[in-house]
Amino acid sequence: MDTKKVVVVVVEEAETAKIALQWAAQNLLRGGDSITLLHVHRRSRSEKKLRSLRLKGFQLALSLKDLCSTIPEAKVEIIVREGDQVSEIASVVDEIGASMMVVGIHNQSFLYRAPAPNIGMSNFKCRVLAVKQTPRTKHGFANTELSEIELSRLW
Repeated sequence: MDTKKVVVVVVEEAETAKIALQWAAQNLLRGGDSITLLHVHRRSRSEKKLRSLRLKGFQLALSLKDLCSTIPEAKVEIIVREGDQVSEIASVVDEIGASMMVVGIHNQSFLYRAPAPNIGMSNFKCRVLAVKQTPRTKHGFANTELSEIELSRLW
């Protein structure tokens, strides 16, 4: 029996977020899976700036949603949150019971930054798949590299 996956894909402005979703759509996701496109933006004291950040995050996730159209009967949800990226992502993963998180790796990735004081990388209670685009080959083809991040408390 095929079990349906609940997958969170971290949506960022970096091109690697799109590449990670493309990789997941081609290699990981199957019909009937639940996919949550999650964007986390920084806090703002200005209500106007906050609305702008929310809208920008939603539009970014919406622009990537089409990549999921090749997956039959996929349930795609968009969530935009405000706050610390690590703690908000860990919170959403826990809330929806995600079994897996897909993230594009780039120089400014949240996976490289020090975690929040009481939220460590081990708070992701799911498999973390990191997709990184490596330089193009001499023939012009894009290479994609996949790593599973080993965390002490995956399950």
